[in-house]
Amino acid sequence: MTQMQAALFRSIGNIEIATVERTPPPAGYAVVQVKQAGICGSDLHSYFGNWNQSHTFAHGHETCGVVTAAGEGVTNVQPGDRVVIECFSHCGECLYCRAGHYNHCLQRKGVSHEQHGG
Repeated sequence: MTQMQAALFRSIGNIEIATVERTPPPAGYAVVQVKQAGICGSDLHSYFGNWNQSHTFAHGHETCGVVTAAGEGVTNVQPGDRVVIECFSHCGECLYCRAGHYNHCLQRKGVSHEQHGG
């Protein structure tokens, strides 16, 4: 297992640069080496304590980079591709996703607030 550096939101006003394990991507996901990440108002709300975020997450949901690995079933990207990362994950199965409205997914999770970001 290899390691990487991540900027982790630990608590209000506390972001730590930490060494973390780089895990292989699960089925349906890809690993992206982040080249640029924007910090926006959503990230600042957590940092300043305006939102109740109790979990440690790598902030940054406005990111772009290069795919380094693709999980099982991933067919739309491959290692070496340059990508921009969507700020929400979605299930692909619910009524909204099947209709192409994945931004309304019933299982939608926000990158950097409900799962790790860039």
